[in-house]
Amino acid sequence: MRDRVLLCVDDEVSVLRSLKRCLRKEAYQIVTASRGAEGLALLETHPVQVVLSDQRMPDMVGTAFLQQVKEHYPDTVRVMLSGYAEVHAILASINQGEIYRFLPKPWNEEELKVTLRQCFDRYDLIRQNRELIEQIQKKNETLQCLNETLEQLVEERTQSLRFAQDIVEKLPYPVLGISREGFAALANETARHLLSSTSFFLGADLDVFLPAGVAEAVTLRLNGKRPGCDKLTFPLNGHTICSEIIPLSHRHTVRGCILLMEVQ
Repeated sequence: MRDRVLLCVDDEVSVLRSLKRCLRKEAYQIVTASRGAEGLALLETHPVQVVLSDQRMPDMVGTAFLQQVKEHYPDTVRVMLSGYAEVHAILASINQGEIYRFLPKPWNEEELKVTLRQCFDRYDLIRQNRELIEQIQKKNETLQCLNETLEQLVEERTQSLRFAQDIVEKLPYPVLGISREGFAALANETARHLLSSTSFFLGADLDVFLPAGVAEAVTLRLNGKRPGCDKLTFPLNGHTICSEIIPLSHRHTVRGCILLMEVQ
């Protein structure tokens, strides 16, 4: 837990002494200044969580001093200690957010102690919220970086997939991709040309465009069974086709197969 420091600013030495005596048993360090300028100088060298300032001071009034504190140290909690004669100026500063609390002179010691404890608690809450926001921002930045990396990876893999598809598309051999359910899922340009005079279309069952024996052998392979031979020769559209069934497996599960054909 960081050390707690209270800065008291008042041009009357007797008031500063009374404050230190009143607050001597509180769980924070007390530093004092007799002028607003002196208080600002102390803030440059001391981590201060709460500032308690008088209103009537010779070099600058308390509201002007606390306004500068707000501008340069926005997390520092600011409290005004003054008589009721300046209440209108003080209320204006409260409305503008320059002052968190107002305590009258002469003060009630118990009210003063309770108010300052609340001010330190408020400072801790402000800092915790700020740290939480910073953590969230860092995590968001990390997530954004991961998303960008993922997008780049997806794009690279998409390009690789398109390249592989282009290669398959331009192969001089007919290539058919057959799904686990037994329908045509892919056909390259050569295969489409070879099957153009049949009832072939993407999504068609094998027995629609392949001889019964070939469709049966492929179905057996899709079911994890080995046909009599993975290499088949069959007539198709006036051509003799030599084909090979290449299963696509993952962890002993057949996901589909490739029917690689060659026109003899």
